[in-house]
Amino acid sequence: MKRKRTATATVSVKPSLVYEIVSDYAAYSRWLPGLKSSRLLAEEGNFAIVELEFAANPGVQLTVECIHAPTSMVVLRSLTGNRPRVEIRWAIAAAGSGEAQVTLKIEGPVSHALRPGKYRGFFDPDRGLAALQGVLASAGEGPAGEKIIEITETEEGLFCLYRGTRYRMEAGS
Repeated sequence: MKRKRTATATVSVKPSLVYEIVSDYAAYSRWLPGLKSSRLLAEEGNFAIVELEFAANPGVQLTVECIHAPTSMVVLRSLTGNRPRVEIRWAIAAAGSGEAQVTLKIEGPVSHALRPGKYRGFFDPDRGLAALQGVLASAGEGPAGEKIIEITETEEGLFCLYRGTRYRMEAGS
């Protein structure tokens, strides 16, 4: 049984910047909730193979195929035989002068999507869109007054997100 969840938001950036962020697969773990790591294995034209590791299940990788249409769509799907079976679809459309409408649709097995404290963050499109909005704001492309720097503490340490790049903060001598 599959669970399908969708969320939509309008962001104050051009669709091309949204596309740039959501098609940078190697950077997913820096901002997408529930991911411990993301690694680009291969890329050719509008197709890529990416390995994801969920924070809920360290050491276990999920290999996904990624298909993208510049500035309008990015789709990630589990390769045959990989568990959990997921499909993540980013749809990007112009929504006015300098704005984009972004829809995130996530399909995954109910058993994973509903497990408290496990894959919930990853299977929540509202959290995924909120994280994307944070990256866009930190990239300095958002409206005046939005944050461009964010400091967070995780189990792995203290991190700073500055203009879309994540830095680990360590005590100096």
